[in-house]
Amino acid sequence: ASATRGFKSGGCNMLAVQPGFKEEKVWNFEAGVKSELADGRLRLNGNVFYMDYTDMQVGQIGNLSSVLTNAGESRIYGAELEVAALPVEQLELGATVAYLNTAYKDFCTGDPTKPAAPVDAGCTAADPIQLKGNELPRAPEFAVTASATWTVPMADGSDLALRADARFQSDTYFTQFNRPLVSQDSYTVVNARVTWTSANDGFSFGVWANNLFDEDYYTEVLESGAFNPQLVAQGYVAPPRTYGVSTEYRF
Repeated sequence: ASATRGFKSGGCNMLAVQPGFKEEKVWNFEAGVKSELADGRLRLNGNVFYMDYTDMQVGQIGNLSSVLTNAGESRIYGAELEVAALPVEQLELGATVAYLNTAYKDFCTGDPTKPAAPVDAGCTAADPIQLKGNELPRAPEFAVTASATWTVPMADGSDLALRADARFQSDTYFTQFNRPLVSQDSYTVVNARVTWTSANDGFSFGVWANNLFDEDYYTEVLESGAFNPQLVAQGYVAPPRTYGVSTEYRF
């Protein structure tokens, strides 16, 4: 178990017209366990954590410029579980599960899509909108991974390894405003690989495919910061299905 206190320096952004931003401070509390069971054939690790932020530095797009501002208070808590198992000599299994709950506790700011917004309680005319309760950007509630590797010994002493892995991520927002237009729905990506390794481990040859089922999703979505007459979003699409071969020689 641990309790730590940290900070990130404040400063000013020379590339945008904005006030200076304050330093960010955080208290982080964490407790966990690491274990090996069944004569080393099972590994089980888990932890829970709580993070309490003051003046978290938050990036925004405003007037077509990237700016930094401070959210008054925000918090993050969650849990992680990791399992790795070797049920038989040739089969290795692994899985992770992460749960994340994030929220701003106090964050007054401006919104380019609401230039005439009324002033919320506790805010000012310069930063009229209260985002209390909104999720933090890029913080999916659930992330799950799973993998399996089956290694087949060959008659000449070489090995043939067949591996598949998958990752699921729940929906997430890309900005503090939690707009559906600037978000990503949940998705699952599956990868596969077959690798042959020589008897002396000096040479290997692999055939692989990433994003095997050609899942469409975004790695980043940005909003322009302009609203005339509607918000414009720009998305970065993740790579589609890719496949190929690779070799490795060790000496």
